[in-house]
Amino acid sequence: EKKEDVSILTHPLLILFNLILFLRTYILTRIKWILLKTFQLNCEMSH
Repeated sequence: EKKEDVSILTHPLLILFNLILFLRTYILTRIKWILLKTFQLNCEMSH
């Protein structure tokens, strides 16, 4: 049974899924950061 557990963990689709999840989180974080920076710049420009 242990071998099956390992094969589940190393399953290509699961790795792909984890990668996509990681990328999604990373991209969302970047977008938030960029939007925040843009917002701060706009506030500074308007003052």
